[in-house]
This record gives sequence, C-alpha cells and structure tokens, in this order.
Amino acid sequence: MTKIGYLGPSGSLSESICFELYANSTPAKFEYHLFEHLSHLLEALCQKKIDLAVMPVWNSKLGYLRNHFTQEVFWDKIQATSHLKVLQEKTVMMPFLLLGLPKATLDEIAHIHLNEYSHKLCQTFLDAHAHWKIHTHASSSKAAQTIQKLNDSQHAAIATLDAARQYGLTAFKTPLFEAGDEPLMRFIAISSV
Repeated sequence: MTKIGYLGPSGSLSESICFELYANSTPAKFEYHLFEHLSHLLEALCQKKIDLAVMPVWNSKLGYLRNHFTQEVFWDKIQATSHLKVLQEKTVMMPFLLLGLPKATLDEIAHIHLNEYSHKLCQTFLDAHAHWKIHTHASSSKAAQTIQKLNDSQHAAIATLDAARQYGLTAFKTPLFEAGDEPLMRFIAISSV
C-alpha cells in the first residue's frame, strides 16, 4: 500500500489536488496521511515514513514557498535532496473564498482565520477590513475547521469551497481578489526513490 501525504486537515487544496492527480488509481492502493505543516510533510518523505507527497511549492504572487520555521525554500530543499523525484505537477488558480457559518453576515465578522499565504495574497482585501482581528493557522482548511468548532458568526475564514463543504460553512459573495488578478499555485507530487 502506497502512503501518500499532504497538508491537512481534510478540505485542503492539497487534498483536492492529491485526489485529482490520483483519481484514476484504485483508492484501496493508498493510505493517506495528513500533515499540519509542509515542513513536517517534507520531513516525513525524506525519512521515508511516507512514499509520496503532494504539496504546493510556488505561488504566482509570492514566488517559491518557504518553511515558516526556518525560511528555507521548499523547492531548493527538494532539488538538493538526491533521493526525491518529482512525479507530477499541476498549477491551479487559487480558489480562496471568504467562509462563515450559515446565516452569518459580513457585518458580524470581527475575526478572520487564514493561513500565512492567504494573509499575504489577500492583503488588499484585508486592508479594507482592518478592524478584523487576524488569526493565522498552518493551513486554510485548519482555519475553516476552527470556524466550525467556534460556532460563532463573528468568526470567518479564508479557505476553499472544499473546506466549506467539509465543515458546513457558507461562502460570502465577496471577491477576495480583483478580477483577472487571482493567484496561481503550483503543486507537485514527489516520491522518495
């Protein structure tokens, strides 16, 4: 059984890309492992605790993604590690949305939950709502999961539609990016050979 790792919890864009890349494979062939941080995911692959990792490595607005603990560029580490091999890659438009509890209104929001990348990507939107208190999480799906657990309409998250479905949230009809200015994210599937 092949062990595949990706950034979790469920509802993450990494999970969606993982399932898309391996949709034609027999699900019984895979054992999925979710990681809270990209650095933990890459470390597990390097230590051969998993066989395959699906992870984002580049963003059209931010460039190559960095380990927020050490500031090391993930792509540099992957290229410098001789036993890692890129198997597939996929670039997608970032499908971030503003999510809240069903029946919540935009006027109620006082707290916004997001990951460090969406914080930077949505800076213009966040500047327009400077009164919101920002809470940073390791992933956008973790931010969405937190909204479900808090069950408070004053809290919202920036995450994907998959996260909204996973955690019973609703998307506000508020654009986070200017039309035509949506960022792209490059994902790779890598193995330890």
